[in-house]
Amino acid sequence: MLEVEEKIINDLSLLNDINDKYIYIIDLGKELQFFDEKYKTEQNKIPGCKSDIWIHLEIKNGKIIITADSNTAIIKGIISLIIKILSNKTPKEILDYKLEFMDKFGIYTHLSPQRSNGINVFLMRIIEYSKLNIKK
Repeated sequence: MLEVEEKIINDLSLLNDINDKYIYIIDLGKELQFFDEKYKTEQNKIPGCKSDIWIHLEIKNGKIIITADSNTAIIKGIISLIIKILSNKTPKEILDYKLEFMDKFGIYTHLSPQRSNGINVFLMRIIEYSKLNIKK
C-alpha cells in the first residue's frame, strides 16, 4: 500500500498548481474499474455528499475488494486513488493504514464541506467493513 501512496504523493508533488493536481486526480478517475449498475442502490449510496457516491465491498480470499462510482469527476478521481491504495488488502492491513496523500496535498481544503464529508463517510464505510471482517 505504501508504494502506491508514495507514487501518488510523488506524482502530485511534481505538479505545482492545484488545478494540475485536480486534472491528475480526474484523469485517474477515468481509470476506475467498472461499477455494476445493480450496486447503485440506496444501501450502497454514501450519504452526506453533494455528489452521488456508491460503494460495494466484498471479501475474496481474505481481502477486501472495493468498487465504487460517482457522478462527479473530481470525487470519482479521489475514490479511485483510495481504491488503488486500499482495495485487495486484508481488513487488518486496511485498519493499520493511515492515508496521507489527502492531508499532505490539502485536497480537503479545495473541496466543499459536503464533498469532504462524503469522502470521509466513504472511508468510514471501508473501515467499518474491515472491522466487521477482521480475523480474530
